Amino acid sequence: MRILGVDLARGVALLAMFVAHTAPLTRESPFPLKLLTFSDHFAMPLFAVMIGVSAGLASRNALADGQRASQSRFRNGFAIRGLLLIALGILAGFFGAQVYPILHYCGAVCLLLLPFLFVRARWLAGATVAAAVVSSALMPI
Repeated sequence: MRILGVDLARGVALLAMFVAHTAPLTRESPFPLKLLTFSDHFAMPLFAVMIGVSAGLASRNALADGQRASQSRFRNGFAIRGLLLIALGILAGFFGAQVYPILHYCGAVCLLLLPFLFVRARWLAGATVAAAVVSSALMPI
């Protein structure tokens, strides 16, 4: 079942990313710089949020099934998605994207989240607190 709001947000994120990465940016270009800046700063967080929302929606089927095989298939697909995002991020850097590409970071986050995909909420809360404490301690380094 499709969710219209999620599909719309995905489309907006993809369109904004496309504009941010392909718009010509020179002093002589007629393309408004403010629109490019807006699409860049709007697209990055929306794209990252949509990765999480999509993963949550897609994992519902694997959770409802309750079988290890379907959870394993979902985990493998999520890992492949992360690797593809890393590869696309690297390719965007090679082709001289006008903005700083974040796809490889989104892909790395997908891979880092693999162990937490089917963990109970209580354990996720503990892991979140631990990550916040460790990251704040490592911040000055």
